[in-house]
Amino acid sequence: MEKKLSVLIIEPYFDGSHKAFIEAFCENSQHNTRLLSMPARKWKWRMRGSAFEMAKRLSELKSQGHGFDAIFCSDMLNLAELKGICPEANVPSVIYFHENQFTYPNQIKDKRDFQFGITNLSSALAAEKVLFNSRYHLEDFLSESEKVLKKMPDFKCLEILGRIRDKSQVAYPGICRNIESRIPFRDVPQISWAARWEHDKNPEDFFLAARILREQGYKFRMNVLGQSFANAPAIFNQAKAEFADVIENWGFKESKREYLEVLKGSDIFVSTANHEFFGISALEGAAAGCAAAVPNRLAYPETFNNSELLLYGSSAEDLAERLKSLIADKGLREKNAREAIDIAAQFDLRKTANLIDYELLNAVLL
Repeated sequence: MEKKLSVLIIEPYFDGSHKAFIEAFCENSQHNTRLLSMPARKWKWRMRGSAFEMAKRLSELKSQGHGFDAIFCSDMLNLAELKGICPEANVPSVIYFHENQFTYPNQIKDKRDFQFGITNLSSALAAEKVLFNSRYHLEDFLSESEKVLKKMPDFKCLEILGRIRDKSQVAYPGICRNIESRIPFRDVPQISWAARWEHDKNPEDFFLAARILREQGYKFRMNVLGQSFANAPAIFNQAKAEFADVIENWGFKESKREYLEVLKGSDIFVSTANHEFFGISALEGAAAGCAAAVPNRLAYPETFNNSELLLYGSSAEDLAERLKSLIADKGLREKNAREAIDIAAQFDLRKTANLIDYELLNAVLL
């Protein structure tokens, strides 16, 4: 790289996939990076108020003699507000959209507050470069933004969407490159489902498909992984009792190593998500050697290369049919797993870091 930059990374919601992404970028970036972060609590308040805290910290850094060539932040920051209240933040900036608040699923019965999506729009306008974790996400955000702007009684400002599109690009977040691929050949396969224990990950379809398999006499073991919260869907408690005799692993793994060990010991990885902008857990399962069964919707056709072998229809019944084939036919399972391994290998974190480095440099040179 011709020039090394001093890059300030701002992440108001530093946990989970956001944390893993930032840590991987810092490890692989050629620039000099410094991180300002806040714990991942009360996301709405983080979006409303993190700019105030970050403005204070930036002022403190300036008083200590620190300066920066560029800012790299996530969609959880109100970048336009930060630039408006903090002179030190008026440097070239690149924003990364893990999600957006126009199309991120609401909790059941919640009424959507469009202001959080408007914050995303303002931040995208304030940045020199806008990165999305998939083409599906980019198009989804711009499409929904247009619908919301058209709701305005007048002065709809639809032209801003073209400005955002012109400076937007896809930068897949990538996955850990050190995942060992191991394809098991069990007569009774282990099926893994791994996601946040929330309604948008649609656990009901997974457990319904598992119930269909049991009723029709198919043998399998089960791993149900992921972080749970106080308002986790009731289906998890019900399923834990119903499938107690076939459960191998249940719940959150405290370390990435433990989590990957479960995946490496699995035969099949399943997603049933109704919301997914990339699909890190499914790709990690694929990299570990699992046959993949992911729904033909959202970002999955993009990340899994529109593979008929890896994508199933859209319903629990479609999933059950795919799982029957994978359980009964070891050859099909191996063919699926080998294709999944090849696809996962394309999403190297180093490629992502190089692309972000390049876009940060471009932003500075604009």
